[in-house]
Amino acid sequence: MKAILISMLMLSSTAQAVELDKKKHFAAAGAISAATYLAMRQQGISRGRAYGGGIAAAMLVGVLKEIIDPKFDWKDVGYDALGAVTVPLLVISW
Repeated sequence: MKAILISMLMLSSTAQAVELDKKKHFAAAGAISAATYLAMRQQGISRGRAYGGGIAAAMLVGVLKEIIDPKFDWKDVGYDALGAVTVPLLVISW
């Protein structure tokens, strides 16, 4: 829960400085990670493995997208990672 609050505060305090593209990376990776987590949990997979699977799925998509892009951007991958890790925590905490 603390990780969620800290990342929300970080994003809100620098909201003007964060590019729209980075926000999209955060949101897309978070959605992929949370959806994968929920799908895996419905199949009876443990919370920890489902959480790891969600992160892995989101990062796979994010890195593949960057490989396809004309210029690989590590900052985009960083926002993918931040979204993939924090958004599923909201789902888990519910």
